[in-house]
Order: sequence, then C-alpha cells, then structure tokens
Amino acid sequence: MSDLKPGPAADHSLVLESITPGSLPWFACLYAPAPQRTAFRALFSLRHEVGKSVRQVQEADIARIKLSWWREEIDRYRAEKPVHPVCLSLLDENGALLVDADRLLSLLEAAHRDLDSTIYPGPAELLAYCRLSGGNFLLLLAELLAGKNLVAGQQEEVLTIGSGIRLVEILRDLGQNVAFGQCLLPLDWLDEAGLTVADLASDRPQAKARELLARVGDLARQNMKPVADGDTESVLPAQPALSAYIAMHRRLLEKLERKGYQNISRGKGLFSTFEMMHVSWRAARRSARQG
Repeated sequence: MSDLKPGPAADHSLVLESITPGSLPWFACLYAPAPQRTAFRALFSLRHEVGKSVRQVQEADIARIKLSWWREEIDRYRAEKPVHPVCLSLLDENGALLVDADRLLSLLEAAHRDLDSTIYPGPAELLAYCRLSGGNFLLLLAELLAGKNLVAGQQEEVLTIGSGIRLVEILRDLGQNVAFGQCLLPLDWLDEAGLTVADLASDRPQAKARELLARVGDLARQNMKPVADGDTESVLPAQPALSAYIAMHRRLLEKLERKGYQNISRGKGLFSTFEMMHVSWRAARRSARQG
C-alpha cells in the first residue's frame, strides 16, 4: 500500500488547496488534534471537491461523470487502494481506513440530489436531505476524532446537529442556490405564504419572505439544540474542533436572525474573519477545559 502514497508535499498541497485561509473550515481545522489534522482537513477537501463536481460544471452529464469517478474512487478507498491524494490522506500509516467508506458515499448521494432535485416538498424531505449531507459529514468528522467509537445515541445526536448546520448553510447560500436553479426550502411553506423563489432571493425580502426564512432558522436551531454554544459535552466530550465548527454555525445563524434575514443573498459576508477567530477559539477552549 505504501507505494501508492504520494510524498508528504503532494499530500498536503492538494488537501489544503480547497481550504481557504480564514474560512470557517480553516478555523475548525486549527483545533483538530495533530495526529488527525491532515485527515480532518481531507474530509473538508473531499466535500469541497465533490461539491465542485456539481457546482462548477455547466453540463449535467459531465457532472454525473465526475461523480461516477468519485464513486469509483471511494470503492478503491474501501479496498485500501485509492489514487486521489485526498482519499490517500484518509488512510492511516498502515494503509487502513480512517473513516467509513459507506458514509463517504452519502456525500456523493447528496451531491446527486443537488444535481437532480431542485426543490423539496416539505420540511421532512428537506431535513432528510440535510441529514444525508450535513449530518453524515459531521458524523464523519466526529468518528474520525473519536476513532469510530461512537455509540448509537451519540451518532443520532451528531446526525441531528449536522442537519441543523446544513440548514444554516442553506440560509447563508440562498442567493447562490437560487442562481444555480435550486430552492432548498420547503415548497409547502412557499405556497402557504404565497411566495416565489425570487421573493426569497431579494436583498430586502418582504415581510412574508423573512417570516419563512425565520421558520427555516428555527428549524436549524431546533436541530442544533443538543449543544450550547461551544459545548459538545453531551455528544462528544473534549472535541475542540467540533465545538469550534458548531459554534461558528450557531453564531452565523444568530447574525442572520439579528439582521431580520435582510441581505440574505450576501450571507457569506456577514461573518468576519476576526469574529470567526474569536468564536472558534472560545468554543475550542471551553471544550478543551471540559476534557
């Protein structure tokens, strides 16, 4: 297996290039334990690369070809013979798997839904998608840090929290999603309010649109309820990286709420690098003290 691994420089360069310095993933990775840090970064990189296969390809057929290649790569990973540096970074020094290959496939399934499903009829369907994408991604991070030793109850809580995080991302990226042709919000809620997708994408949405976005925000908060800001003790004791990751999303949701969901299409600009640094550091420090 060792002859398949690239040198450390190639490993790190490709794993790191998709993590923008000063971004939310970048700050979360700062607090990962040194032995798992490269693999922790690799999970963010894999999610980015899979998402890029959908978002940065205009032809749906080409996007499907790219996703098929990633499915083959995850099959190679399952056999401990990956070829992509990101997947190679998810093997230990003996060439054994660090994360569950089936759970990696859930990220591909979510990407296929991003490609094929532009709307979700109701909140239950939306939550199922968020669990598949955000829930399983957070569980991959958690199982990497915990050495796959999570009990069923912990897994369920992590899946739920990850679903809430994905909802926050959907609110943050609303303008981008609409431009891509997606409305990742419950169609039933839109119909009840008499709204169109264009009503939601406006920088200054009308009152009914803000109320609908607030309902999505409430749903996100409910799913992240098992943890307080910076406190994952009930889920995973002393995991600073996860605490930082969750806390930054909770703060982002708070900022969206405080702005009354105005300028929602500019959500990415709401959270400054300095504030991310402060929020992540405080949450990570609190988690470390619990340990």
